[in-house]
Amino acid sequence: MGPAPRAAASSIFEQLPGPERTARLETVHITAFTRPTETAFVNCPTCGSQAIIDTEIVRITRIRYDDQTDEVERDIVSIVRGFTCVVCQLELRGVHELEAAGLASEHFSTVTESLADRYSEQFYEPDYGND
Repeated sequence: MGPAPRAAASSIFEQLPGPERTARLETVHITAFTRPTETAFVNCPTCGSQAIIDTEIVRITRIRYDDQTDEVERDIVSIVRGFTCVVCQLELRGVHELEAAGLASEHFSTVTESLADRYSEQFYEPDYGND
């Protein structure tokens, strides 16, 4: 990725009036839920707004139990496939463009859930109307 995509995105961002920037920022999470891939959020290297990365999960670790909090957690390792900023419209695809923009090509996250949330469905018995 040369300087052209970032410069174009920066130019677009700088020309946006304040209310338009705000409106675009409010759509970031809505846009993420409409994507066909796993998503996460990072700061845009051009405008600093919260932006979306499309990821593909490649590894999930074993579940670890934390007896201090009664929670279980696991780590998720993903490959970043793309980047989209709905504010300045910067889009990056592929490792070379991501790394040229200073973004990582891997994404790490930890998922935590309580024991009650994890196992409650196993023990749920629906009420069949026997009042």
